Amino acid sequence: MIDYAKLLAIIETAGRTGPAFFDLAELVIATFTGGKQEAQGEALREALAAARARSDELHQAVQDKLAGAAGQ
Repeated sequence: MIDYAKLLAIIETAGRTGPAFFDLAELVIATFTGGKQEAQGEALREALAAARARSDELHQAVQDKLAGAAGQ
């Protein structure tokens, strides 16, 4: 059985690693079906979406800094 709390912690901290992580997480989350696991799967999907949004924000911030530095 997959440890929900452990997977949630991994999603929250490893979301910065990029597309490969997100693809793997989506595959694992898809295995959460039925009863309590269905609710856990939804919570994991929400955490993954938040991690992806944060990753996108950080990527944009880096791009903005690089563009600013190139313009100086």
